Amino acid sequence: MQNSAMPAWSGAISKPPPQIIRPRCGWRRNLTDCWCNLGNAHLKTGKAQEAIALYLQALTLNPGHWPARTNLVQALMATRQYSMARALLLELIDERPQDGQIRHQLGKTYFELNELESALQCFEQAIVLDPG
Repeated sequence: MQNSAMPAWSGAISKPPPQIIRPRCGWRRNLTDCWCNLGNAHLKTGKAQEAIALYLQALTLNPGHWPARTNLVQALMATRQYSMARALLLELIDERPQDGQIRHQLGKTYFELNELESALQCFEQAIVLDPG
């Protein structure tokens, strides 16, 4: 079931049963950062699919939470859900068009989708935005 506050791309991402994530935050379900940090821990330990569910829980509470959204991109990439990652990255670029890191990530996503011209364009834009 998709929350009406969530973007359309989120509906295609499968979520594990609530018992997998419920015990981890206990009564602090309203703490977006808690869910995001749990996602980070899962992602760092190679459990990207579980991380996706945790980031989505954070985004259910706060759809604009930037760390959960950018880390969700990493988890989507790790699980080869490139089309979903691209949709989210395009949303993020609309919000922060001068963010070179986001452009770089979008380039990597386009590369994985074999959209090489778009990938090159994003990589070039990323270099212009963040030459360091």
